[in-house]
Amino acid sequence: MKNDFMIYTSRAITLIRKNIFTCILPAIFYALFIHNPYIASNQGLFFLMSIILIFFPYPYVYGKIAEIISNCRKSSCIILVKTHWANYLIASLILSTPALLLGLTGESSFIEEAGSFVIDIATLYVFPLVFLQKTSISSILLGIKCLIGNFSYSLPLIIIKGMQSIILSMVQRMMEGQKSLMADVFSSVAGAASIMVSVYIFIVAAMVLKDHLVNLDDECTG
Repeated sequence: MKNDFMIYTSRAITLIRKNIFTCILPAIFYALFIHNPYIASNQGLFFLMSIILIFFPYPYVYGKIAEIISNCRKSSCIILVKTHWANYLIASLILSTPALLLGLTGESSFIEEAGSFVIDIATLYVFPLVFLQKTSISSILLGIKCLIGNFSYSLPLIIIKGMQSIILSMVQRMMEGQKSLMADVFSSVAGAASIMVSVYIFIVAAMVLKDHLVNLDDECTG
């Protein structure tokens, strides 16, 4: 994928540049609301904002990106959210279950983080498929199958995804117990940057799927 990867990266950067506000929306939402010290210290508000993150920014942003990559007719924000939120929620709940179970069984934080790391890598193509095909469970199965069948080709994305997970985990460990404004700012910026990397990975993975792995000709909304 070495040569193709550079082409896809260039195309992804172009897409992000042309749709900059849409692409940075999840990062802005995270920095302003999810990582806001006042909200983070209030469990009720934090839970509410986390739910909103699932129901609005991601369904809208990833839905719009999938629409652009699939050359579909542009849909409104309301239609995109209505089309994708349920599939995104179902896929998110299913994929987060193993990590939650490890936490409930009292496994060490290392084992829990290792499990999350494996899931992050294994599901590289899952969320792009959730939005491209507008399905949830079948997209999980197909996404894992696509990764296994194209592991070598996908290696550059796997490395980036792995480095993202490791660096974010290291930052979170460094910031544990830190209460200063500088620590809050650093942690917030690191989280927002990680989200932008996720958006980039989503775009490249979706482009790879569109061009090589699955037939998406009939997936545009009417």
